[in-house]
Amino acid sequence: MNKPTESLESGRGPNTIILHVGLHKTGSTSIQNCAEYRHREFLLQHGIRYGEFRLEGKPRPNHGGPVAAALCEQPDKYGRDWRQKLHCTQEQARQACRHQLDGMLNSAESATLLLSGELFSTWERNDLELLRKYLEQNGRQLRVLMLVRNPLSFVESSLQQRVRAGKRPDPGDLASLQRVRYLRLRKVFGNALEVLSFDRLAASRDGLVGGFYRACGVPGEALPGLEYGAANLRSSLEAFRLMRAINERYPNLADHPGSALRQPRDLRPLQALPGARFTWRELDKPEIEAATQLESDWFAEHLDLVFPPAATASVGQIWSFETLACLESSIRDLDEPALREAAADFLESEAEGLPASRADTRTIMQFIVRQLRESQRPPPRKLQELGADYFLAGAQQAKVHSPELAVRLLELAHEIKPESAAIAERLRQWRVEHFMSSDDGLTERAPVGQSQDDGRGSSGSSTGASVSASRR
Repeated sequence: MNKPTESLESGRGPNTIILHVGLHKTGSTSIQNCAEYRHREFLLQHGIRYGEFRLEGKPRPNHGGPVAAALCEQPDKYGRDWRQKLHCTQEQARQACRHQLDGMLNSAESATLLLSGELFSTWERNDLELLRKYLEQNGRQLRVLMLVRNPLSFVESSLQQRVRAGKRPDPGDLASLQRVRYLRLRKVFGNALEVLSFDRLAASRDGLVGGFYRACGVPGEALPGLEYGAANLRSSLEAFRLMRAINERYPNLADHPGSALRQPRDLRPLQALPGARFTWRELDKPEIEAATQLESDWFAEHLDLVFPPAATASVGQIWSFETLACLESSIRDLDEPALREAAADFLESEAEGLPASRADTRTIMQFIVRQLRESQRPPPRKLQELGADYFLAGAQQAKVHSPELAVRLLELAHEIKPESAAIAERLRQWRVEHFMSSDDGLTERAPVGQSQDDGRGSSGSSTGASVSASRR
């Protein structure tokens, strides 16, 4: 285990550090992108310096990965997707991140330092203890800001993320996940932990990001006129159904290592498909509402935090012309032909289930299905001329520094030489390895032999209070 550095100079750097720990699905990406790309100078004018990590010339607005690389003995257990995009080793990433983090804490500036990363909320207790001691050196004051949202809308948003990540939409322990993480953070940070309502900030005059800035100390009168951006938009009901159908036929590799088709983020072309509003009722699991209500009651009783009701807007008509206009192009953008085929089969089934009153919609969907099935894209001739060995060699060289690129190169070799059992087997193994390294942050990992305290005692409950140790 790494120990806090001894090199920090007493009396230098920020007197106060704000550590924003998420949670997931509470607008963390919007906050980070605004602080990094839109409002860095604005925040500095008001005494807040947003942490700055730059790796290979690119800013890293989400600090969870870089700080884990700098301090944690096993940073990859908190997700390594961000590092796989770098052309450096884990040790090189650790040294670069540690140097930059030390630089922020040793800075001559006295502005409050703001670090943000929803991954912090997934850290195990020993790593959180290390982080707290590291940041509190030389008498620094530490504030830890944690956003929580209405448990029912949290479950809805998390289910969409799970499906986008190639997983089946099992609500599992999602209902209790915010409480479980709050309790662990509370044990480590004590009274330094401040809980904010995502719902109230989002509905406030200044919006989510402005409300967060106010919580950090920016005066309210300075906020009007700021421009904000949106991130991680909701997926439509149609997109959810399409992705779920594909995932059911070709499950995520973490749960089904024998499947050699899936890759991280391979459903991204479907995520922006317009359509009707997705709600938890799509899963036909009425127990979700009862479980999330118990969680809302717990937050009200223990933290005096009352959530506004979750949105109850009607779903609207599914497979509208707005959706159909984008449908074929969205599916064509899927890289894997088998995934496009699964989407076409699902659309055919959906069309057959439409009532007679929507015959025009059925006809359009059937036409789209025919178009998708008639267009199979063979490998470009130029790639065939290079030969499979060319891409095999490139994949082997890229595997250490960029596993995602290595898998893609191996796929090209497999397209050119599909009869090679050796290439097919290596591709399957590399895909398994790459998928097992991914983490959406919505699954708790209980340390071996250690139980989690759910705040209700040892008896547990029917609300999903137990912590799953499953991995994507």
